[in-house]
Amino acid sequence: MNKIYRLVRQRHTGDLIPVAEFSRAGGKSAQNRKVGVTPCLLLAMAGMVGSVANVGAAEIVIDGGTEETVPGTKPDGWKTGNRVDLVIGDTGSGKLTVSDGAKATTVGASYLGREAGAVGSALITGIDSRWKLYNYDPLYGQDLKVGVGGEGNVSVLDGGTLEVSFIELGVKEGAKGALAITGAGSQLLGHQVIVGKGGVGELTLSDGGKFRLDTFDKVIVGHDATGEGTINVDGAGSELYYDMYGSSNIYVGYAGKGVMNVTNGAKAGAQQLSIGTTAGAYGELNLSGVGSIVTSGGVIVRVGEKGEGKVNITDGARLDGRGSGSYLGDSFGGKGSALISGSGSTWKAATLFVGYNGEGQMDIIDGGSVEAGTMRIGTRVKSQGNVLISGAGSSIKVTGLDVGVDGVGSLTIANGAQVTSTGGKFDGLAIGERELYSGTAPASGTVLVKDAGTLLSAGYINISGDNGDGTLTVTDGAVVKVGSEGALRVGNSTFSGSSSVKQAVLNIGTGGKAGILDTPEVFVHSRGVVNLNYTDNQDLSAKLSGAGTINHLGTGITRLMSKDNIFGGTVNVVAGTLQAGVANGFGANFLSPAVFNVGNAGTLDLAGFSSIFSGLSNAGTVSLGSNGQEGTTLSLANTSFFGGGDGSYKGEGGTLRLNTVLGGDDSVTDRLVITGSSSGQSWLQVNNVGGQGAATIEGIEVISVANASDGVFNLQKPVVAGAYEYLLHKGGKQDPADGNWYLRSEAVSVPEIPVPETPEPEKPTPETPKPETPEPETPTPETPKPEIPEPEKPGPVTPPSSGKPSLLRVDAAAYLNNQNAAVHMFDHSRTDRLGEPGFGARGKGGQGAVWIRAQRNNLDAGVVGEQLSVKTDLDVMQIGGELQHAVGEGRLHTGLMLGYGSADTRATSDLSGRDAKGKVTGTSVGVYGTWYQNAVAPSGFYLDSWLQYGRYDNEVNGSGLAQEKYKSNTWSGSLELGYALALYEGTSRGLYLEPQGQVIFTRFNGDAHTEDNGTQIAAQRKNQTTTRLGARLFSNSLDPAANQIQPFLQLNWWSGGNDAAIEMNGTRVNHKLADNVYEAKAGVQVELGKGWSTSGNIGVQGGKDDFRDVNGQLGLRYNF
Repeated sequence: MNKIYRLVRQRHTGDLIPVAEFSRAGGKSAQNRKVGVTPCLLLAMAGMVGSVANVGAAEIVIDGGTEETVPGTKPDGWKTGNRVDLVIGDTGSGKLTVSDGAKATTVGASYLGREAGAVGSALITGIDSRWKLYNYDPLYGQDLKVGVGGEGNVSVLDGGTLEVSFIELGVKEGAKGALAITGAGSQLLGHQVIVGKGGVGELTLSDGGKFRLDTFDKVIVGHDATGEGTINVDGAGSELYYDMYGSSNIYVGYAGKGVMNVTNGAKAGAQQLSIGTTAGAYGELNLSGVGSIVTSGGVIVRVGEKGEGKVNITDGARLDGRGSGSYLGDSFGGKGSALISGSGSTWKAATLFVGYNGEGQMDIIDGGSVEAGTMRIGTRVKSQGNVLISGAGSSIKVTGLDVGVDGVGSLTIANGAQVTSTGGKFDGLAIGERELYSGTAPASGTVLVKDAGTLLSAGYINISGDNGDGTLTVTDGAVVKVGSEGALRVGNSTFSGSSSVKQAVLNIGTGGKAGILDTPEVFVHSRGVVNLNYTDNQDLSAKLSGAGTINHLGTGITRLMSKDNIFGGTVNVVAGTLQAGVANGFGANFLSPAVFNVGNAGTLDLAGFSSIFSGLSNAGTVSLGSNGQEGTTLSLANTSFFGGGDGSYKGEGGTLRLNTVLGGDDSVTDRLVITGSSSGQSWLQVNNVGGQGAATIEGIEVISVANASDGVFNLQKPVVAGAYEYLLHKGGKQDPADGNWYLRSEAVSVPEIPVPETPEPEKPTPETPKPETPEPETPTPETPKPEIPEPEKPGPVTPPSSGKPSLLRVDAAAYLNNQNAAVHMFDHSRTDRLGEPGFGARGKGGQGAVWIRAQRNNLDAGVVGEQLSVKTDLDVMQIGGELQHAVGEGRLHTGLMLGYGSADTRATSDLSGRDAKGKVTGTSVGVYGTWYQNAVAPSGFYLDSWLQYGRYDNEVNGSGLAQEKYKSNTWSGSLELGYALALYEGTSRGLYLEPQGQVIFTRFNGDAHTEDNGTQIAAQRKNQTTTRLGARLFSNSLDPAANQIQPFLQLNWWSGGNDAAIEMNGTRVNHKLADNVYEAKAGVQVELGKGWSTSGNIGVQGGKDDFRDVNGQLGLRYNF
């Protein structure tokens, strides 16, 4: 068995000799064998004798708080014999110091802090100071174990050297071992270092300290499941380096927990670097500071090989994997993550895998960068890889980039980061692609590019290759750029047939601001989907091709700007506006154009560029013309033979918007040409583009249908031009069954179709005379008689000029009645204004009066142009004040008056059923004068005159049309003469008849006005003369002391002044009311006393063409 030796000094010679543990010498017992018995002498001997003989399996123990030093005075140093173990701190504490260039050599295992609670330390300090340990037999054991069961520390300082084949730091669970190589020239030369075998270990290289790895050398950090190890390489000049021509490995977190820190300009490297090597292990590599570099120049960097690994590269540090591959999440169950943060912080690799067979996560932020030949994210069947790159200055530069190749991968580029892949068609960017050898692979890739300043640039982009799922999203102002020779393929299968692509999706925008797509072409596979989902407006300049699906989802506007588009798939405009920006913007694929479906919140805008679709479903808005252009044609072609649509149109409550020059039959217009069939219901919105309006015959064809015309089109709002209104008619006049749709300025002819049902030809059914003789049957030629006239029945429809009268706009009636209302609003007679001025003031010259009157008229103004029925309600209030002057036997009244009035007109078209409202609000100011021949008696002549100026605000509100406003004014004057003659005068009352005559002259001026629809309403200038002849029969009290009550009955004949006219786009429209209007009026005037009097009347007017007016007035007067 092995023996434990101690060294004993000979009394006579003073030499030290090894003595077996159980022998006795110098009076010392066996119990004292490990308590500092020989170390001092041993080390002294090392200086004097130079060596100790080979004593076989033995150990030398430095313990009991002893410190031993090998000074540099003996250049030969000290060396133990073969297989002599050295223990520094066995159960207590011990320390070994090699200094001043001394050299100590041990041949056997060395232990520092061997037992629990023990503390052993070694110091190698000074230039050329060296402790060399090597194993006589490699199978015998490790050379140096620091912290076996207790605590061990080795420090190499100031140029010292520790040379050892194998080192273990922190050997057993609960033990702690540390090795520090510090200072320029200090170095560790070794082959295998285990940092934290089962306990806690730490290796530090600082201030220029170095550790060189030779061929096949290994560094293992966190060796066992209980082991925890840390390597610190700190400061410029500090290095953990390797022979670039050999094979060396560093394992950080082999089965336990390992951490490697390379900071402040230090360098470290190996030909293979594994972080988180086996299942359950955790490894972490931290690189920090400018100049800090970790290199792997041989083969591989594995982060999360089978365990969990993490790499942090910060503050300008670099990881340079120059070998064949760098892996995050290398094997099944492995989890690898990396953080690359700060300007200058870089990971370089020949090939970089994020999620190779396991799970990988990489975050590149705040200016960090990755440079690689090829970068793959989510590479194998059960792998998952995620990469986030964010922040200005953050970048990835590769020649090839794959996201979700067999595995599941995601790449997020945000906040101004940039990713560049320079590869071409097969190397640029692939998203979601299954490789041939991985038949069960999920192959799902997702790339998100967002925020202003963010860029993804690739020579070629393939979304979803063979049996893959791929999604690329660009949003919020970010840019995706494809090289000038490349394309973006949404679905890119190398197999024939569509089944080899699961789903490929390109999202431009996610509901907010759009991303920018800069690519020569976007090819959309039959299973590819492009979603346009943003609220701002974008131009899409890429050529669109393929036969997949394009969805416009956002509320923004997208203009298609490529004239080379040949997309032949399905386009769904769910929301927002999809607009052609150039000719063929919606495709030049005439063999198989696209099918378009427009949702209820979507708009499809041809913008004046004629287009061909192979089908159209419309629940939203389809606009043909744009910016005042007309003549655009939308053709729906039957391309089912080539795999396209059948050229049909389906209305789903949507709107078809056309531009038309509204005029006669030859008007230029946008058209919908349906080569298939039509179905469903749609609204038709017609915008007039400079048309003046005109009478039509056949009409303006706006929709043609080649096959079954089952669709229903209704006008969404009135179609008007000038004085004309157009209605939508199905069927031509020449061929009512042609299924086409026409705009005609006439009413829909409902009765025309049933006309053939008056079957006059059936009258020859007196076939009852057949029984008379069989001979009459020979004149069977009579049966054709009813058949012959039948074809001629359509004849009455064809005579173009004999059709219905042109359809007048109902709005014209509102304009006309506004004019009439303004002309007559403040017209009145003497008695309307003054009542009986003598009440309460009879015979008192020089007196004055104030008065007020309120009048209301309900007018049924008849029919305009035999089409438009008009009714008007007029309310007027006038106030005035006057002075009364005695003029001989007579009396003169002079005064001022102010007026306010409003008129509301309702006009209805008897042909179209549409209505319009007119409104006039006016104010007036005027003067008047009245002379009475007899100042006291009710009989005698009178002469009345007035002059007024009126201003009017006018409105016309046609149903379905914009409100129109304009102004007008009037000057008007009146002269009235009457004579009251007594028919009977008794003692208390008299009966009088007062013939009257009045002439009113009015000059009307209306402003020129352009309607919202473009119709020009010419300035209105009109002079009107209205005459009235009438007689008033009244009774008056002759008792001067009594309050007067004067009932009256009046008859009037009004003539002239009822002719209103306007010009709409040069077409004159008149509304001539009855030339002669007859009025009957009854009322009473009452003297109330103390200068107050009141009056009231009610009247009815009538004339031809159903003219009716019911009017009433109340007045109040005060004489003073």
